[in-house]
Parts: sequence; C-alpha cells; structure tokens
Amino acid sequence: MAPTMTPAPTQQPTIGFWSDPEKPFDCAAHPNPIQVYGAQAPPPAFNTEELDLGTGDYVVIDDFSPVPPTALSPPENVNGFALMLNPDNGKTYAFICVFDELKLVRFDGTRSTDVPPGAGSLTGQRINPADSGQKVNAAAFIKTTYYYTSRLQRNGKGDTYNAIFYVSDVHTDTPSYFGPSTRRFSVKEGLLSGSVSDITNLEEEPGQVIINDGCDGCSYLVGLAAGTATTPPEVFLARIEQGGLVPEYYAVLEAASCDVYVDNPSGPGCIAGDYGAAYTYGGGGVPQQVFFTNNLGEGLFEVTAPPGGIDVPATCWNIGINGVGTEADPAAPHTRCATVSFSLTWKAASAATNQNDGSACPGLPAPVFPTPAPSSSPTAAPSSKPTAAPSPGPTARPTPAPTVTPTAKPSPAPTAAPSPGPTARPT
Repeated sequence: MAPTMTPAPTQQPTIGFWSDPEKPFDCAAHPNPIQVYGAQAPPPAFNTEELDLGTGDYVVIDDFSPVPPTALSPPENVNGFALMLNPDNGKTYAFICVFDELKLVRFDGTRSTDVPPGAGSLTGQRINPADSGQKVNAAAFIKTTYYYTSRLQRNGKGDTYNAIFYVSDVHTDTPSYFGPSTRRFSVKEGLLSGSVSDITNLEEEPGQVIINDGCDGCSYLVGLAAGTATTPPEVFLARIEQGGLVPEYYAVLEAASCDVYVDNPSGPGCIAGDYGAAYTYGGGGVPQQVFFTNNLGEGLFEVTAPPGGIDVPATCWNIGINGVGTEADPAAPHTRCATVSFSLTWKAASAATNQNDGSACPGLPAPVFPTPAPSSSPTAAPSSKPTAAPSPGPTARPTPAPTVTPTAKPSPAPTAAPSPGPTARPT
C-alpha cells in the first residue's frame, strides 16, 4: 500500500509593518504647527492639535485623536511625537513613543501599530533602567530615521546617558535600533542651564549655509533649552555624521543677553519656561526654518541667523562620553559657546501647554504669520492749534544779502515850497 502523502502546508503571506498602514496625515489641511498635547495631568487624555495662528489656540484634529487610539484607561503617557514622509509612497505618517512601554507606534485616530519589534525596543535615558523617569520627551525625523532623547540633563534621581539614540529605516518592515553602545557623545552634566524638551531637524542642502561650521550639506538636530525670567535660553545643536546617521558632535550656544528676543509683544526681557514643541519648515531648495513654542504661553519663536549663518567654530563642537574632546582639540573639556550670534524672533501667539510635543509636515513652506498687532502705547496728544500746512516744495535758500541795491537815503529837508504866484503867462 502506497504511503499517504501529506500535502505541504500553504505558505501564508507575511504581513509586514507597511502592508496596511494607518491613515496618512493630511498636510494640505493642516499646514500649521502640530502638537500632541495632554490638557491635564496626571495622566492626561492626549490629542493631536493644530495651532491657530490667528488666536494662539490649539484646535483638535479629530481624525488623529485620541493618541494612541488603543490607550488603556487611564491613558498611557506618550511623547516624542514626529511626522515622517515615506519616500516609497510620498505620504506623511504620524509616530509617537508610548514611553511607559518604550515602544514607537504609528497612529491615526482609530488605530495604531507598533513599530517592530514593539515594546521595550527603545532605550530610556536612565543608565540604570530600574530608576524611574527620563524615557523619551523629545524626538524628530531626519528623512526616515527617528531620533529621540529626554532633557539632555539629569532630572530627579539616577544617572543619565544625556545622549541621542535613533531608529533607522522606519519606512521599511525591518527598522534598526541604535542605543548607548553607538553613541559618540554624552552632554556634560551642568553644561545646559535648562532642559531640552523637544528637538527638530535642520537639513542643509549643498551650498546652503545655515550653520556656518565648514560642513557643507550637513544635517543637525536643534533644541532650545529652557531659560528663566532673568537668563536667556540656549540653542542646542547635534551634528549628524556626514554621510552617516549617528549624532557625532554637539554644541551649546549661549545667547549674549535677553536682547536675543526680537519683536516680542510682551516687551524686552527674558522669558521663562520650557520650549516643549519644535517645528521645521522648508526644504526642496528652500533653506529650512526652525521654530519653537513656549510652554508658558509666551508664543511661537523662530531661531533666526545673521547673514552668512550661525557661526559655530570647531572649538564649540564637543565629542566624547566623558566630558573631554572637541572637534578642534581631543584633549579639551566640553564647553559652552559664547561667541555665536542668533535671535529668537516672535512669530505668533501660542496658548500655554503641558505634556506636549511638536512637529510639522516635512517639506512644507513656513506658514504665513499674522501681522503684529499695533502698539498699545497711545500716540502723542494733538496740539491746541493746527500746524501750518507745508509748502508743496522746498523754499529757496536765502541769499546772504539783498539782491537789489537799495535807493539812496532820502534827505531830511523837505522839497522847495511852491511859488505864491502863477507862472508867467505863456507867450
């Protein structure tokens, strides 16, 4: 009797991460700065919201709220929000870290999918994972690589890496994760005066000079460290290895004074508060612009450079994980850079926020910002008399002396009196 042949099992198709993605984010409908924002704490219900540039309020984007849609009750904490343009289909997708589970998810308003392998794949900033806090509070995409960190300085108990980690090839079914073993630097404790609460991308194209450091066409991550009512904030820069993905150098740029703020409607002086949401606009031949919103409701600010870009010399670029090494001198200690010039230009009102993170659609031009409101100071009171109307043209310049020679001075004696009689009879 012939043996019974067992039919071979049917090969089931592999369902990949990008086989059925969530709804793309509608950049045409929502070109303004975007935040994932929790209105209350702890823990808040998170929504995706767009800044109304006219009022400064944040308006809920219903088809991308709540975040994540599969959140537990009470909701899980999220942060590290960023939008990514998928080069394979030309569509933009929303990503965020569910940081209690240290996983990255892609989401819309109805569902979310873990970026494989899922929970535990991201690395928090605590060197000892048993120490709580400081998991992810800042993130951005450069192309299809997701960069993430938290504060870049120690907060609470437990030592921290003060580094930036990343996930590459997020547009594929097999992304790669890079953590502490690949880091090129750790930000020296105490070098930043305030926390970096969000980062955003800044990508130069060949020939563009936004950061003037001799690195043509380089890419950077930019953060704005919190200032106080008496001290200005600091710009944090991480330069990506040219031709690679790893953050290689970092710089901390000091503002010279509180005069760094430009066009601030609240007047001169420093501004307190974290800058918890960051946004990048431009690209495709247009130099990129970088913006931040202040969590205390002080507004949306652009980091603006002087003509020729922000000068960051080699002595300002720090490298190494032990606080020693610069691009100029491998034996020099990590240092702050006080020789640079930049401004923080107020662009629009922005409501106070908390437990938030920001992003903007990749490649969009900067939105049209509202015209600044007129000054609240009254004009000078009018005079009691009208001023004379101006002549239609300038008057002639006077000559130093009369142009016509005057006649002789009249004699003081009167002219002769008339004769009493008539004149002789004419012949």
